[in-house]
Amino acid sequence: MHASKRTESALIPIAQEPSILFASLLPAWLTDRIDSAPHGLSASHVELNLNCPFYPHVPMSNIDRKQATTAFEEYVSAYDPANPRIALKIDHTMRVAGLCERIAREEGLPPDDIELAWLLGLLHDIGRFEQVRRYDTFNDAQSVNHATFGAQVLFEGERNMGKEGECDIGKSANSFEAPSRETPSGTSHAMPANACMPKALPRVADAQDAAPFGLTAQEGNALSEHPQYSMASSHAHAALIREFIANPCHDGLIRTAVEMHNVYRLPDGLDARTRTLCNVLRDADKIDILKVNCTLPIQDIYGIPESAMTGSALSPACIEHFYQKECLPRGVRQHPADVFLGHLCFAWELVFDASLRIAREQGHLRSMLDRTWEDPSTQRAFAEMAAFMTTELHL
Repeated sequence: MHASKRTESALIPIAQEPSILFASLLPAWLTDRIDSAPHGLSASHVELNLNCPFYPHVPMSNIDRKQATTAFEEYVSAYDPANPRIALKIDHTMRVAGLCERIAREEGLPPDDIELAWLLGLLHDIGRFEQVRRYDTFNDAQSVNHATFGAQVLFEGERNMGKEGECDIGKSANSFEAPSRETPSGTSHAMPANACMPKALPRVADAQDAAPFGLTAQEGNALSEHPQYSMASSHAHAALIREFIANPCHDGLIRTAVEMHNVYRLPDGLDARTRTLCNVLRDADKIDILKVNCTLPIQDIYGIPESAMTGSALSPACIEHFYQKECLPRGVRQHPADVFLGHLCFAWELVFDASLRIAREQGHLRSMLDRTWEDPSTQRAFAEMAAFMTTELHL
């Protein structure tokens, strides 16, 4: 259970003048794979730079934590901090960002990916704040899919706002469709999550704007005006994501990670780097949800009184999934105790050794297992499950 390691550096040494290289590569990048030999690039270099074809000569990491943190603080300042759900999500977000960094570092990910993991933690629940303001709930089935909502807020924003502020996005609360593209044969495949998303490509107005991307203004405008990318220009500067990170070459991966952080299973077809970073985020989120269950009132988390939780029955199907050591699908959860057990089951599917170490270290699994239930059958079931999980996970 160790993270996949990247074998290539994200900083590709290029002997040629960048502007000459850019001009020579652009037509080939925009049509298909380039013939790498004339440009002195190995096939592995070409593969690696498919995720950012228009600046292969600069490092991928351009994350300014101070800028990103300020952007987050400014975004959430529009919401009521006295609302316990808003306060909960602000605190949760910062902890998840820290956990993402820690997991990535302990699993030996490259420095660029450690920084990106931190940013994913900061962004993952951006949709929760507007969800709470509009619907006063964290229940996606009763409102919006907060992950889909969050990704679209970051990358599309006001373009998805309907009349009088009603939001048209994220309405599919119990479904997820991975970003996809259609091949010439008509079959659909998952879009590579680390591909540069055209929506996020800015029109470069001058040399100062171009500098962060390693381009001259002429190069940047040439690319932004190409038919494949021209649809990006009119909205890119308005996208909220640009307030967090100037570099658009992470956009596909960021959007995928935010949009998929709450799915039951990651889809097939993700590249190794994207899957690793998605799993870092998902593990960090799960670990902190365990903490939230132990440190905040039931009313703030679930929107029900404490008595409704402790007196709840437990569905046999949920117990069965627990003993199969897997997370609970939404469809089997019928009672409040089922949802609580679903959070406890997160521990079964932590991907990284570092994640399980952190969960053990924090002790919240033990606290959740030792919870007292008023319903006798629920109390018995949890006592038996506590013994099983303690043995299996060496708690």
